[in-house]
Amino acid sequence: MGKLEVKVAVITGGTSGMALASAKRFVEEGAYVFITGRRQEALAAAVKLIGRNVTGVRGGASNLDDLDRLFDTVKREKGKIDVLFASAGRGEAAELGEITEQQLDAAFGLNVRGTLFTVQKALPLLNDGGSIFMTGSVASVKGFPGFGVYAASKAALPEQGPDARGDSNILAFASRVADPYYIGFSTAAAHYGLTMQHRSVILVVTPVRLRARQVGEARVRIVNLSKNKFFGFDPVDVLGYTVIISDREKTAIDCIERPDRAGRVGEAATIFATASPRLDWTKATSYRERIESGAIARRFGWLTDHVKADMPPNIRERVLQLAAKSRKTWLGPPARGRRFKDVIGYDETWRIFVNVPRDELRGSAGLGQRKPIKKDS
Repeated sequence: MGKLEVKVAVITGGTSGMALASAKRFVEEGAYVFITGRRQEALAAAVKLIGRNVTGVRGGASNLDDLDRLFDTVKREKGKIDVLFASAGRGEAAELGEITEQQLDAAFGLNVRGTLFTVQKALPLLNDGGSIFMTGSVASVKGFPGFGVYAASKAALPEQGPDARGDSNILAFASRVADPYYIGFSTAAAHYGLTMQHRSVILVVTPVRLRARQVGEARVRIVNLSKNKFFGFDPVDVLGYTVIISDREKTAIDCIERPDRAGRVGEAATIFATASPRLDWTKATSYRERIESGAIARRFGWLTDHVKADMPPNIRERVLQLAAKSRKTWLGPPARGRRFKDVIGYDETWRIFVNVPRDELRGSAGLGQRKPIKKDS
């Protein structure tokens, strides 16, 4: 049996070079592979060369409609992704003083924008413990005459990669700081691929009073929760180490309750939106009821509507009933006499004052909406 038996891999720019070689090897190791390419002739030749367990999807990584079509195809045929290899990229020589707007847009459009959205659009299908690879370049750290634009575009990639997802054994070291504990909030969100933000702080949740400390290059921050909120976590294998991490539902609820531990309110909303297509709504509701907080219920309900998540009607009714038991609630930090500019304001349905600037929440609006799968005619 191969190392990748029953695994599903997606490789962009898979018609030549390292990406094509990787696709061939993945199939030899038992995986089913989806590859992309912009030219139909090259795509057909690559599929023929690989020979079996492969689907070619024509499209470019810089085209968001093509990416939607790619992941719709993967969802329809396999329903999951175990390995994502964002390999599509380009480089073109251009001396300073001769660089055109088109050259700059093309390089960053594919190497940065295309890679970012390839990863982001794959996340709802990516299995827990799945792997993400991106093609970098030594040009990002070593100068080459005429390739400044290319080097700059490749230098942007590390902030979107494995470090941003928290996939490092630094979590194993951080897990030794407290007992009992769980890795939570933004660190757990990064592990599940719910945020693309780079994290240099690991959040360890425990009822034990401890000081923050340094572990390697990361700072461990202690978050104290009361015993009635210390639940919703499971052992997870991270690079061969067993680490206790909050599950997806508790991670979303924790970030909603304490958005300062998720980055900001806008980032907490994005985390919730990204998690929503794979939430166990019954479990999430039982967690909210266990905490007995009407304020969390109101925030949860408003954010569900804001990101257009598909919450079942019976669950919505339970959340509304719990929300009705609380007094005035703010989505962001309490006002305390402050005035806010360009905020969304009071919501009658959830009886919550959304005291957050519209710009901060614009990126998460509608992000949790399930897209219909496009069927080939």
